[in-house]
Amino acid sequence: MNYIVPTDAKLATDRDVPDEAIPLARFLASMDRAQQLKLVILDACRDNPFLKGMKLSMATRSIERGLARISPTGSMYVAYSALDGEVALDGNGAHSPYVAALVPRMLTPGLDIRRVFGYVRDDVQAATDRKQRPANYGDLGGDDYIMNPLPELRIGNSEL
Repeated sequence: MNYIVPTDAKLATDRDVPDEAIPLARFLASMDRAQQLKLVILDACRDNPFLKGMKLSMATRSIERGLARISPTGSMYVAYSALDGEVALDGNGAHSPYVAALVPRMLTPGLDIRRVFGYVRDDVQAATDRKQRPANYGDLGGDDYIMNPLPELRIGNSEL
């Protein structure tokens, strides 16, 4: 089972996980009523950063692997900021390399979602000298899914 772990979680033992983290399935279930597209964007490490200091109550390989791949079904697209078992870098600025690449690509009018995340993957790899490699998985079929159909996007009073 995949969990979303808050930044202030301690996770001293593997038994702490259900108490301190939220099952990813809970987030996915909240999208069940989506009519056209279920989009999941995870800017998170896909290793287990707690493993070194965590006491394990049972031997299991899954706790070692970290955030595992989700198999998308029914018009779902899942974008990970890192490959399975790898670290997502924090970066030096206000945003991670993934978010820094994602925001301008999401705001580009007229791009299909697969192209948006393909460009994000390319941008992140270039910005991190291939130290971080995003991964994308989808079950979208042949329809176009335009990320930003607007010629310009406004947030509040500012134009982006």
